[in-house]
Amino acid sequence: MNKKIKKNKKVPRKKHKVVNERHKRLLKRISDNLGKGVGIGEAMRLEGYSKSYSETPRQLLSTHNWQELIQKQLPDELLTKVHKELLSNDQWRARDAGLDKAYKIKGRYKENIVVEHEYSNLSDEELEGEIAEIISEAIKITTEENQKEIKKKK
Repeated sequence: MNKKIKKNKKVPRKKHKVVNERHKRLLKRISDNLGKGVGIGEAMRLEGYSKSYSETPRQLLSTHNWQELIQKQLPDELLTKVHKELLSNDQWRARDAGLDKAYKIKGRYKENIVVEHEYSNLSDEELEGEIAEIISEAIKITTEENQKEIKKKK
């Protein structure tokens, strides 16, 4: 009685199209609600994703299908082109907000950015002290310059 157990076949191609359509609806919902306090997990729940899946949106965001959709809808070349146009455009605010939204959707902003500089090892209190010293020095210089201007006018 050695029966050979058949393994399940991969999900048919038709199923992927359904998933991609739901992904497209989710991407639109995220885009429409970005900045309105609706997180990706909540948007996923509203689009019919399971509670457990929507509680960890990184699972979806790291899938090949999602990355493919994001690259298709928000190609890096388009973002670069818009970024370049912003540099010479007087009406840049709306386009900048759109770019910001696109970068957020693509996950281009890192949650924990580490910046190394001469003040990076200071505690908050030490940093506040440094800032206070710089402001004091700037006020002193400004005051001295103002006094010189007053003396010139006399």
